[in-house]
Amino acid sequence: MSTLSRLITVVFFFGLIIPVEAAELWGEKGFHGFAKSLPVMDRGSLESVLGKEWTEVVFKTGLEPGRIHKADFDHIDPVLEHAVDSKMGILELFTTGELADAKAPALLLDQTLLERINAKYDLFSVWMLSVKPKGAKAATLKMRYMIVGQGILIVGYPHAAPVEIIDDGKSLEYQYEPVISAKIVNTPGTRGLFGVKTLASPKEEFGDFKGPMGVSIRAYEIKGSTIRVEYHLVVDQETLAPKKPIIIRGAETAAPSQ
Repeated sequence: MSTLSRLITVVFFFGLIIPVEAAELWGEKGFHGFAKSLPVMDRGSLESVLGKEWTEVVFKTGLEPGRIHKADFDHIDPVLEHAVDSKMGILELFTTGELADAKAPALLLDQTLLERINAKYDLFSVWMLSVKPKGAKAATLKMRYMIVGQGILIVGYPHAAPVEIIDDGKSLEYQYEPVISAKIVNTPGTRGLFGVKTLASPKEEFGDFKGPMGVSIRAYEIKGSTIRVEYHLVVDQETLAPKKPIIIRGAETAAPSQ
């Protein structure tokens, strides 16, 4: 494997692929029942979280108002605990059939909820909930929101920044933008996040998501027990990435009970 491939695969986010019944993951009533138990976000409530200009951008991605529900920790925590018990990775969780369904509801996780999740869980995601931008004096960059469902994943940050992610002692640089989005695909032959793109400003066009050494990362696809990472550097290329399951922070180092 080339040095570039090793750099790309070190940190990509995804855990062991173990089948989990949707009803078990989302509760007894399944995903639709899970979503219906959460409040619907109208345009005004979305604008209060995203801002007016960014709300317009979100709707241009194809998300439909009236089918976005605001999640809370009491609902999300059991889902993540089940994912931990099942050794799921974040890519597997993000690409369930329910979240890939364009006709199903979507979930919005605001910054307060994301901070609570980050305090308990390590998602091992390339789009981190809290990360230190490059530069000694830079303040911590926190994800503002996440919207997942209706076949779309969108994450938002307060501003653009190059960030450093440390994994296995290696420092890798990515370029975060205020909006990062991808299409969620789950079919019998294909499962993953495709068409990864970023947006620096509501008035600009979508661009590439930049990873280590300036590569343009296009897709993350589940391939058996590995993740196929599709990227562009001069020509289209791909590599296989290692995977990590979601964990509860501290659990991996906790001493066994006596």
